[in-house]
Amino acid sequence: MKAITLLFSFSLFSAGLLAYMAPPYTQMRPGAYSNTQMPNYTEDDKAITREIQASINDDYELAPYSPNVEIYTLDGFVTLSGRLNSDTARLRMGDKAKMTSGVKLVNNNIEVEKTK
Repeated sequence: MKAITLLFSFSLFSAGLLAYMAPPYTQMRPGAYSNTQMPNYTEDDKAITREIQASINDDYELAPYSPNVEIYTLDGFVTLSGRLNSDTARLRMGDKAKMTSGVKLVNNNIEVEKTK
């Protein structure tokens, strides 16, 4: 019984800590998609897009922002677009895209909304 109580307490503490660490609300873009879901792109472009998405999702500070960012790749040229409320997250996502194998150029069009 003591172990169950301890486990339950730890679970509540962890949930509270995660809620505290979560980034502030960011506006979702309706109909967000990437070219992994679109026809007529090469497999290399789709692989680059998936690798960038995985790199962002593997970063615990950037993962909460990933639903707000669209990634397009065409012939190794990557465009990031979306809206965030963190310039640091915008820059780090651009850096992760630049470090991805096969990327020739990154156009970081992510907009940063000023918080009130």
